[in-house]
Amino acid sequence: MRLHIVGTGSLGNTYLLESTTECLIIDCGMPFSEVKKHLNFEVGKIVGCVADHFHGDHFKFFKQYID
Repeated sequence: MRLHIVGTGSLGNTYLLESTTECLIIDCGMPFSEVKKHLNFEVGKIVGCVADHFHGDHFKFFKQYID
């Protein structure tokens, strides 16, 4: 497994814990479009998303992740 940092800091936090076949998103503080870029648009790999707490920099874009 690999940990990819999509964004970190006060502008937004999002991390991808990725294997060759699956990806778990940790936090949704960055736009979903950035996640898709990091996954080469292989969104079928996504198995879930967790947020470690509900501050804006970790949870701001959650609606994009559930649509």
